[in-house]
Amino acid sequence: MQLLEEKAREGFVRVRVEHLDDLWELTHIIAEDDEISGKTERKITLGEDRTKSIRKTMQLSVRVVKLELEHDALRVQGVITQGPEDLVSFGDHHSFSLTPGEEFGLKKQWDPLTRARFEKALDAKPLNVLLVTFDREQAHFAELTRRGYDMLTTLQGDVAKKAPGGGNENFWKSIATAIHDIDAKKAYARIVIASPAFWTEYLLRTLPKDIAKKTITATVGHVGAQAMRELAQRPEVMQALKEDATLQEEALLAQVLSAIAQDSGCYGIDECEEKASLGQIHTLIVSQDTLQRMREDNTHERLYDILKTVENTGGSTRLLEHQTQQLDALGGVAGVLRW
Repeated sequence: MQLLEEKAREGFVRVRVEHLDDLWELTHIIAEDDEISGKTERKITLGEDRTKSIRKTMQLSVRVVKLELEHDALRVQGVITQGPEDLVSFGDHHSFSLTPGEEFGLKKQWDPLTRARFEKALDAKPLNVLLVTFDREQAHFAELTRRGYDMLTTLQGDVAKKAPGGGNENFWKSIATAIHDIDAKKAYARIVIASPAFWTEYLLRTLPKDIAKKTITATVGHVGAQAMRELAQRPEVMQALKEDATLQEEALLAQVLSAIAQDSGCYGIDECEEKASLGQIHTLIVSQDTLQRMREDNTHERLYDILKTVENTGGSTRLLEHQTQQLDALGGVAGVLRW
């Protein structure tokens, strides 16, 4: 997701959707009663008898009523609040269909938690994980997304079911070649291979060493689309994603801890509040666990004020969801100072 324009005082941002994964993130950012604006198509009826209609592109704004995440689009349903008065009636319903490449405006009352998620989404990249399910006769390849998966291609093999080892060595080589070719185009961070039986070991031994190093195995009950849905939710896949997110958080936490050790950081709500008020904080990190506890105790407004102050003075804020233990020991909030 790319930020194109921002009017902080109005709570307005204009963004471009870049990846399908952005649509999933937007379901956690766009909320009911927010305002979405942009160019969109709407059917216009013509003539006194209103029997003719055309589709016309126009600039509209709607107050959000409902979100629906589809396979390749996020449908935002709302009530029209702005538009050409000669073509639309305010209060009528209209839907925006957000897809990769689309630009749109979002106006909302930002709370620090949602704002932090938005900032994180701007830096987010696709999950970059290749999923492969196969048996002795077919192989299916898909790319993991935060919504589930996107199918890439399939491979069919003429396999003798009674062949030694439960499969045909040439078919394992064909699957390995396909994985190599797909990976060469994108260089996936992780590859997950899964089958209903023990055939993953045959395929793993066939893969080039550089690909095998980043490959993990799993077991599924079927092959094809049904297996992909199962595989996307397997604990092995979830653990791989968690490990990648944890590594990113570890790097950020290490940066903050190093700054504290060199007296160029701050920690604890009291100290961070003081430094924020002076405009000294460059980066502030907050533990998701601490924030959740404060919200449950209804004591989160003070932390929200600190987050807002940091952002208003040009600093950045990030939520840590995995590497929280050390940060919780420091009061759940810490930062890197400008001076």
